[in-house]
Amino acid sequence: MDEPQESSLAVEPELDDIDWAIIDRLRKDARESAASMAKAPDIQLTAGAVRRRIARLQKSGVILGYHVALDHEKLPTSVEAFIELSFAGNADLEATLEVAMGLHEVREAMMLAGETDALLRVRAKDIERLREVVLALRRSGQVTGSVTRIVLERWWHGSHGFRKPITPG
Repeated sequence: MDEPQESSLAVEPELDDIDWAIIDRLRKDARESAASMAKAPDIQLTAGAVRRRIARLQKSGVILGYHVALDHEKLPTSVEAFIELSFAGNADLEATLEVAMGLHEVREAMMLAGETDALLRVRAKDIERLREVVLALRRSGQVTGSVTRIVLERWWHGSHGFRKPITPG
């Protein structure tokens, strides 16, 4: 008798309300202890049970890692921008991704559906370095067009609280 073959489709882990509560708390403070989370009204488990759930979320790939959130206002001058990229239909996207990931200013890279093919979030030390990053991407030979959008102010980020926008006065 033939052995049953495993499906090539990844099985998505089932998450319950407690898993989501743990994830939400880790988003706000990845260093929060399991003991502290265990006492939360929306979790109410033992510290060991919270640690096991976190381990399961890590093993299943839901939690990929832990990252530091920086307050760029307290660091030397920097410019955050989004770079929209367009490609020809036969472009080697892997080659462009390699160029992008080779630039330490690139923080995120996403493929999009629609008019823009890819979106990069970058942070450069100044406008001149941002210009150099854009030119490096354009010189990759794959990019047919780009639009750079400079961030003037960040109102909210998932890792910290809402910042009320400045209202014209």
